Amino acid sequence: MIPGGRVATLRILGTAGEYLKPAMLFLDRDWLPISGEELRDVPLCCQRVKFFPLVSAHGAPTDLFLPLR
Repeated sequence: MIPGGRVATLRILGTAGEYLKPAMLFLDRDWLPISGEELRDVPLCCQRVKFFPLVSAHGAPTDLFLPLR
């Protein structure tokens, strides 16, 4: 659970294990420095939105939440 406040959100599609690390690195190394935003002292969280067999394995959405100040 993330305490109330602002977050950057990134949705990835596919198996979370395959795309989760590159997406987290993108938020931390690429997006954050050029965004002008600052991190809160709360860890990044992820939430699987839908699971197989409701959606195909390569289309399963996962949302990443990066807490911001």
